[in-house]
Amino acid sequence: MILVVMVVDVVRRNMAGSSLAGAYEVVTIMLVGVVFLGLAHAERSDSNIKLTLVTSRLPPRVARRARFVGGSVSLLLCLVISWATIGAAHGSITRGEYQQGILSIPIWPSKAIIALGFVVLTIELVLSLRRTWITPPSEAGATPGRESAGHVPASADASQLRSDSLGGAEQ
Repeated sequence: MILVVMVVDVVRRNMAGSSLAGAYEVVTIMLVGVVFLGLAHAERSDSNIKLTLVTSRLPPRVARRARFVGGSVSLLLCLVISWATIGAAHGSITRGEYQQGILSIPIWPSKAIIALGFVVLTIELVLSLRRTWITPPSEAGATPGRESAGHVPASADASQLRSDSLGGAEQ
């Protein structure tokens, strides 16, 4: 949709000599949506940038714990950012802030989208931490063919699974 608005704006500018009124402002709001509403999807699909230089060389259990600590720090930061952006969005809605330009476009939708994006990312980070914690260490960073304590071969059936994800006995 961003592309459509920009193309229409360029065509109109070249044919009529003037830009499409409010095109810049509308594209700005759409871009905010694409970026901030895509954060949680990037986390969920594991397509965000990760540095695995250290964790890829650690034993599976240690690597999993390191990822859990890193994820916990990310979650804490995301909670703080979520809280701040919710406050900013609420303030913008209360004050009725507008962006001055060719058209007066309200700012609160952009701020609300940013807050929503961080809230959904926070929820996704909680789910990601849960997945990191319950994934057996062998699946959470072990190299193929390398068996470690708690590793269950892919050929094992459910009756062979008698330990929890931390390698302890089933209760």
